[in-house]
Amino acid sequence: MAFVQLEEKISSAVSAATGKEFKASIGPSVGGGCVSDTRVILSKDSDSLKFFAKIGTPSEVSMLAAEYYGVLEMYNTETIRLPKPICYDSTDRFSFLILENLNMTSRAGRREYQLLGKQLARLHRCTSDRGFGWHRGNTIGPTPQLNPWTSSWTEFFVNYRLHYQMELAKRNNLKFEHEEGLLHKVEKLLNQKQDVIPSLVHGDLWSGNIGFLTSGEPVIFDPATYYGDREVDIAMTELFGRLPEDFYVAYNDEFPLTEGYEQRRIVYNLYHVLNHFNLFGGMYGRKAKGMMQEIMEFI
Repeated sequence: MAFVQLEEKISSAVSAATGKEFKASIGPSVGGGCVSDTRVILSKDSDSLKFFAKIGTPSEVSMLAAEYYGVLEMYNTETIRLPKPICYDSTDRFSFLILENLNMTSRAGRREYQLLGKQLARLHRCTSDRGFGWHRGNTIGPTPQLNPWTSSWTEFFVNYRLHYQMELAKRNNLKFEHEEGLLHKVEKLLNQKQDVIPSLVHGDLWSGNIGFLTSGEPVIFDPATYYGDREVDIAMTELFGRLPEDFYVAYNDEFPLTEGYEQRRIVYNLYHVLNHFNLFGGMYGRKAKGMMQEIMEFI
């Protein structure tokens, strides 16, 4: 009965967004959703028309709305392919985000990764005149991600990325020494990079959020969008195993990284490792401590 109501709501929302009548049939769950239930939405009138849905609780509508607007902001740059965002809404029992349904594979060769590097660099050339942040908060996985507009990248990253996750980690019983010293080291390191441009970044760019169409066109999805130092995206592609070297060569040909990236990479990835500790615990706490020690020895 609940899914009947949800199908009716999705039908009306998609019809309104597309300007064409659509009668939804909720298909079985598909893989890939670490937060929401992910499903293919079928058409009761057409075998070929399908959409992709993330379905959550009513309280998660704000999270799904933030993803909708994040995907939309990147999609509208026309620099790199994302699933086109269609609509979001909620019922008294569910919330949902509807996206274009794309048939993707993780298998790709040299040409595909070169194109990914070039297109990501072009996305990163999209900037904001409001500084670092975004017009709304969003999430990194299920964890809140704060995005107040800030003129200083160092201030933004230290306060709204690293320190925020460190406070969560302390509540989750991760003990670390020299917190003030670490944050001072990070401030000093980030301040060494001059004229950081507020680039439009994916925010959660690892191999699991990258796919390729059968044509070879790269697709990125599941973003945690904001305007920040573009190096945060490149750094995360190295966190859980590097992408093929062709990606990095092509990116640097299009938009070269600057001196000091190798140290900043560890700082930027500490944010994600702390987030993984706050979500999953265990080995991520040890990894975070090791990264903190490495940062303390930098300068």
